[in-house]
Amino acid sequence: MAEKNYFGYPCDDWEAAKLEAKKYLIEKVAKLGNDITYGNLALAIKTIDIPAYGDAMSNFLDEMSRSTYDAHGFMLSALVVSQETRKPGRGFWTLAEKLYKEQKDWDYWYHNEKKKIWEKYKQS
Repeated sequence: MAEKNYFGYPCDDWEAAKLEAKKYLIEKVAKLGNDITYGNLALAIKTIDIPAYGDAMSNFLDEMSRSTYDAHGFMLSALVVSQETRKPGRGFWTLAEKLYKEQKDWDYWYHNEKKKIWEKYKQS
């Protein structure tokens, strides 16, 4: 039987879903200079059935953000936003405060974080 993570997903499926989500965010969102709602991202992920809101999605995006931060110096999940506020949720900001300890102007930082991502992946 496959090992499962804290949220009950097989670990291999969880990792595959993160790769699927990252690819989707790069190819279908970042390249076009867009963002995406939590709900639409949840629908786009086919490998696992993950709810748009809650601890599973929060941890899923946290893990992806740490990975892209380590590799590229930005949090790819900056592109995943609430439909109501058009900004990321609390989990995103908690991680941002850990990774960017010296930051003072969060609105300015968030705008530039998205800009960095769009610039890296923009369509040529």
